[in-house]
Amino acid sequence: MLSGLLGAVRERGDRSRVSLAVMREDGPWSHMKVVVADGRICYIGSANLTGAGLGLRNLELGVILLGERVADVDEILDLFLAEATDERFEV
Repeated sequence: MLSGLLGAVRERGDRSRVSLAVMREDGPWSHMKVVVADGRICYIGSANLTGAGLGLRNLELGVILLGERVADVDEILDLFLAEATDERFEV
């Protein structure tokens, strides 16, 4: 799945806008479902990125966050990644 995403970004996406990290085996495990786009909009919700989570089989809840508070979410994610990753790399 990851190789397909990387291939799609390399072929059609803007590589400067994608960040990937390898999580430490002994680090804190994240079950967060958070997407931040352009530092201006953020989705925080319960849906897994699966057919059931994104389709109509599961009851999920999510919120869209706009404005200056998105920077707070970005900061929290950066702190988590700094603690929980072995390696970060460019696409």
